[in-house]
Amino acid sequence: RVQSSVRPLSLGLQVDMPTENPKWCKWSLSCSFNPVSEFGLTGGIGSGKSAASERLVAYGAGLVDADATVKRLQVAGMPVFDEIVAYFGDKVVGIDGELNRPALADIVFNDPDELKKINEIVHPAVRKDMARQREALAKTHETVVLDIPLLIDSERPLELAGIVVVDTPTELAIERLVAHRGFSIEDANARIASQVSRQARRDKADFVIDNSGDLVALDAAVVRCWQWMTGISQAEG
Repeated sequence: RVQSSVRPLSLGLQVDMPTENPKWCKWSLSCSFNPVSEFGLTGGIGSGKSAASERLVAYGAGLVDADATVKRLQVAGMPVFDEIVAYFGDKVVGIDGELNRPALADIVFNDPDELKKINEIVHPAVRKDMARQREALAKTHETVVLDIPLLIDSERPLELAGIVVVDTPTELAIERLVAHRGFSIEDANARIASQVSRQARRDKADFVIDNSGDLVALDAAVVRCWQWMTGISQAEG
């Protein structure tokens, strides 16, 4: 179901281009490029969102991955890494000198104030970097996917051609986190509880990818999603 061809949305990681860009247009990209349809992709932890995005890229979508961007900006020696360590201390640095993500997660996902602080450190740099990625992809792709975990959680506007939600039953997501990512059941439940509800995501979705089955079923669901996305891109182009 599609409610509108371009829709305003609020998100924690706003990925708008710098305001000084004089060529801003409704697709949130420079109007000197070909028209680009940008779709938001989201899903709860353990939903299989990355598996869906990989398949969309294989079909021809350009991808801006918020998680991958965060990890790259948090490498030792980067300004974001230095600011995190300056605030949280050496306890979030591993023996290899890189960020100890589990240690940092233990802190921020158990303290709302600390979660707010890490977001204040990370989000501005991520927004700027993702804006550069979007501008580059606008030169080569008609359809771009913005893979953003906090797409539904947020409060800042972004214009999108549609919202795609990868949906998985909570019990299955927990099983996947424990079996494939080394989470304890308690940690998995805590991480899921820190996010918006499954129903809240579904309520915002223009297209739902059901990932409650096997990989064959996921492949078929992504094919249907890609057909829907390209149909919108061609109509708007």
